[in-house]
Amino acid sequence: AIFGRWAQAAVDNWGGGDKRRIHVAAEKPFGNSLEDAQKLHDDLLAAGVLEANLHLVDHWLSFFMNRNLPTLRHIVGRRLGASWDASGISKVVITEYEERGLQGRGGFFDGVGQVRDMVQSHLLQVLALALVDPTAKDIRAAKLAILNRTTVAECRLAQYDGFLLQPKLTYHPDFADATLCELTLGVEVESWQGVPVVIATGKAMGDTRYTVEYHRRGGPGVLTFEVGKEETGLGGVRVTAWKLRDDSEIIVPGPGFASAAPLTVTPKVSEEGSGYVVNYTDPRLYFPKPYALMAASLLTHDYEQAFVAYPA
Repeated sequence: AIFGRWAQAAVDNWGGGDKRRIHVAAEKPFGNSLEDAQKLHDDLLAAGVLEANLHLVDHWLSFFMNRNLPTLRHIVGRRLGASWDASGISKVVITEYEERGLQGRGGFFDGVGQVRDMVQSHLLQVLALALVDPTAKDIRAAKLAILNRTTVAECRLAQYDGFLLQPKLTYHPDFADATLCELTLGVEVESWQGVPVVIATGKAMGDTRYTVEYHRRGGPGVLTFEVGKEETGLGGVRVTAWKLRDDSEIIVPGPGFASAAPLTVTPKVSEEGSGYVVNYTDPRLYFPKPYALMAASLLTHDYEQAFVAYPA
C-alpha cells in the first residue's frame, strides 16, 4: 500500500531510469500477519525495487554485544568450562526493561503493544543468538533451526499504571495493548531440550536493563551478558558465583565499525567467582549507534550485520 507507493515514487523520481540506484531498508513490524509481511514484500518489488536492493533490517542486530554474542560465548565459555547446552545450563533469561514509559508515543504503540514492539523481532533474534552453536559455520541457518523449534509454554501480559492516560490511544473492543510481556519458551532442539527460555520485556519498569543470563545447572552460578551498551551504558560479560578456570588475558572483539581492532582484556573476577570476565567500560572505546552501523553497511554493501533474510 503506502510503502509500495513510496518505493514507486523513489524508482520513478530518483532512479533516473536505473533501478539499481534505489535501495529500500525496512524495519519491523511488517504488518499483523505473515500475509501482511508478504504483501509488503510483494508491493516493494512490484514498485520496481530489485530484490537484491530490498533490505529488511533489525537494529538490535547492530548492538555490539548482540552481533558478537556467539563469539563472546565461545571465548568466555572456555574460561568457565561452560557447556552451551542442557547439560551445563538450566535456564536462560533475556531481559529488556525500559525505565521510561511511552512518554507521548501512544500513537506508535497503539495497536502494537510490547509483543510486536519487542518480542517478535528484536528479542527473538537475541534468543537465537543466545542459543545458537557458536561454532556453527552458517549462523543464519542455525538460528532459523532454533526459531522453527521454539514454542510458547507460558505468557503473562500487563499494563503499567497510567498507560491509558497516554495521548493518541484508541479503544480496542477485542484486545488490549500490553506494556509488559513475560514469556516462557521451550526450544525443542536436542542441545536445549528441557531448558526454559524466559523473555521479559516492559516499559515504565523503573530500571533500564538489556541482559542475557545463563543459569548454571547444578549450582548457583549465573553468567550475564550486558547486551545494550549503546542504550544503557553497560556492556560486558560478568559472573556471579561462577569461578573462572583461567583468568589470564583474553583477546575479544573491539567496538567500532567493520575495521575495529580486537582488544586484549584481563578478567576481574573474585575468588568466589563474581565480577567481570570482559568489561567494555573504558570511555575511550567508541560504540557507534545501531542505525549508524546499518547506514554504513548499506553504503558499503556489507549485509552480514543487522540484516535479516526473507523469505526464509
